[in-house]
Order: sequence, then structure tokens, then C-alpha cells
Amino acid sequence: MTRNLYLGADLTPLLSAADPLAGIVSIVGKVEASKPSTRMALVAHEIAKAKPDLVALQEVSNWQIPGKSPLDGTTQLVPAASYNFLTLLQKDLTADGVPYRVVVSQTNFQSLSQLPAGLALLATYTDKDVILMRKGIPTSQLKVTSTHAAHYTHQLAVPLPTLGANVNFTRGYEWADLVSKGTAWRFVNTHPEAYTPAELGLSGADVNGPQAKELTKALKGVKKPLVIAGDLNSAKGETNRPAYTVLTKAGFADTWLKLGNPNTAFTCCHNESLSGGKLTTRIDHVLARGAAKATSASHVGVAQESATAPKWASDHAGVVTTLAIG
Repeated sequence: MTRNLYLGADLTPLLSAADPLAGIVSIVGKVEASKPSTRMALVAHEIAKAKPDLVALQEVSNWQIPGKSPLDGTTQLVPAASYNFLTLLQKDLTADGVPYRVVVSQTNFQSLSQLPAGLALLATYTDKDVILMRKGIPTSQLKVTSTHAAHYTHQLAVPLPTLGANVNFTRGYEWADLVSKGTAWRFVNTHPEAYTPAELGLSGADVNGPQAKELTKALKGVKKPLVIAGDLNSAKGETNRPAYTVLTKAGFADTWLKLGNPNTAFTCCHNESLSGGKLTTRIDHVLARGAAKATSASHVGVAQESATAPKWASDHAGVVTTLAIG
């Protein structure tokens, strides 16, 4: 499975905010309104029902919210809260009777910690990508032999003139080398850049495509079967964010289309508050190269879960794919 957990708010308004404190207060309020604990329970139910052997997670967020004004260190501007998405998800999976363990985890974007120290009194935010593996699978069927994680060289850096600082949207990839019934293969999780500089009113080159090229270079020459799962922030035929094209030109097959499913089976995105908005693009993918053949695929998280916001567990839908390896 590949599943974007959704951090709970759009961070981009902070980048142009004349008053950064007001911007952060607004963002944190939206995160709390998105009910992360409720949403992680919904994702856990999806995973427990599908029982994938491996799960590629993106936007695995950790919000620590003291909620106090950095101006005086005491005034409570938003309710204090702690939302560690990974901890919540693993706890809910165990409660659902289908526990998972972390195979590899990488810390990427640490947005609010890059701001002046005083603002951390209000909130800090850490983003991770994580690969989970279902507990109880016999090692004869699936065994982890090694793991690897790296950040891309190409990253989007956004200046915050009002604070004299930059926010670096750090992105990367992780993989697990595995053996399934004697066949060695590799499972990769990645989440390339979502924004182009132009969309943020900045100059500079796209990094989504170059990041995908870095990944293909890292996987060049690997002979064993390869599976890439993730939110690529890139759709078939998209030119502004060409990661999909870069990877498919490098020999990675789009398993969803290979199975005869329509390209109109969209995975993104509901609106920021999860109160509405239609899925209009397909950017969450499972790609395969070599002796890895998809036999079935389906979506999770498409159906509305609640009558009121948040209506869905995430702004994305997830994809579950079964593959025959070897």
C-alpha cells in the first residue's frame, strides 16, 4: 500500500504571510480541526482491512503544539496538543489486531523548527516518510535484509523575508531490500516535491523532475525486481512535475494502468479542511520494474467517512497493489 497521511493543513500561506505568527496560529488551528487522532484511526482501519505486507507512508507528521505565544511565552493562542501520526497509527493498528513494525523511517521536512526559536513555543512540525511491515509474516515468505534512506540533492528552498530565514522543503527516498521465497527484491518509498517555484512566486528550476532523476540514478544497474510506491506529486503526461514521466521512461511500469484500470481513477485531492473537494488527478502510484508483476490493485480512502469535516482520513486516496515477485 501507498498512503499519504496528510499533515492537516496547507503550509504555503506561511511563506507569504506579512505576520508569520498569525500565519502559524492559522495553520495550527487547521491541523487541530483536522482531528489527526480520528484520521489515523481511519487509516489504521484501511490498512487492517487490506492487510498489505508492506506500507509506504508519506507525510507521517509529528506536531508538538505548546500553543503559547512566543511574545510572552505564557499566553495560550491555540489549544496545547501532541500528534505523532506514527505512534497513533501503530497503536490503532495493534488495537485493530493487525500490528505493524517500522522497517525504515526518514526525517525530511522540519518546517517550523527552521523559524526563529521563539516561534517553537507555538508549535513544531516534523515530516517523515516511513515503510511499515506487517508483523507475523514468516521470514520464509518475507524477510528484510537491509535498508537505506537518503535525501535528494535538489530541494526547494523558500525565503521568508519577514523573518530573515529560509524554509527548506526537504524530500527524499527510502528502501528496504527483501527476500520473498528465495527471490531478492527492493521496495522503495518516495515523496518528490509538490510545488514548482513559479507556483510560490519564486524564480528557479523545478525540482520534482530532478529528484526523480536522482532516484533513477540511485537504482541504476539494480538487476533484482524493483517496486516504487509513493505520492509522486506527478500524473501521467504532467510537464510541470514530471517525476512520473522520468520514472516510467526509466523502465518502471505503472501497475495501475498495466492492469487495465482507467487513468481517471484519481487519488488527489480533497480540500484543505477535508470538508469537500473532488479527487481530480492520479499522483499516488505503485510502479514496478523487472520480475515484479501486478496481479490486482484497488483504492482505499475514497468513500466519505463522516457527514462533517473531516469527511475523509486524508486529502489523498491510497493504492493497494498485489504483486507476484520473481
